[in-house]
Amino acid sequence: MNYIDISQASQTLNVNLNTNELSVSLSVYADGSDTLIVGFDSDITPYNYYQTIEINSTELTQLKDETQYNIVGVDSSSKVIYRGKFQTTSKDILDYSINENKYTQKTNTNDYTILD
Repeated sequence: MNYIDISQASQTLNVNLNTNELSVSLSVYADGSDTLIVGFDSDITPYNYYQTIEINSTELTQLKDETQYNIVGVDSSSKVIYRGKFQTTSKDILDYSINENKYTQKTNTNDYTILD
């Protein structure tokens, strides 16, 4: 899953697209919903084995913090070329973790009780 820092001016998604197109129309939906949150066009930058898609600050301002979204990319012939998910966060992505950087050790004594 991709993480997007909504406090930044722009973000880049690294994706694998099966297309030779140079641009994509993206639609963003809240996870589990069919309601369109934001739709925009983005340029595709090709690299050796992946592509990048830029998301600008105007699109980021419409997203809520700590929320998962579905994203769908459509090419010029209305063919779906990308489906994916991302999570927004305003935290430092390098330090981002599910459990807020706290580790809770599970207690396991390896003691077995034999019932007769």
